[in-house]
Amino acid sequence: MADLVLIVDDDKAVSNMLYKVIGSNGMQAETADSGEQCLAMLKQKQYDLILLDINLSGMDGFQVIQQ
Repeated sequence: MADLVLIVDDDKAVSNMLYKVIGSNGMQAETADSGEQCLAMLKQKQYDLILLDINLSGMDGFQVIQQ
């Protein structure tokens, strides 16, 4: 099974670029555009790696980590 990466970034261009790079390296990726969405996704499944933007609007990356 391929590694599963969660990309958390509110900038769609950054998320799309990371998604393509990760996919081209044989890994699977999913994206979230907010801290709240990230936390909801983490309740549903486990990820091998989370790329988390610290400067998210709303709940920032540090708040996500604290949760």
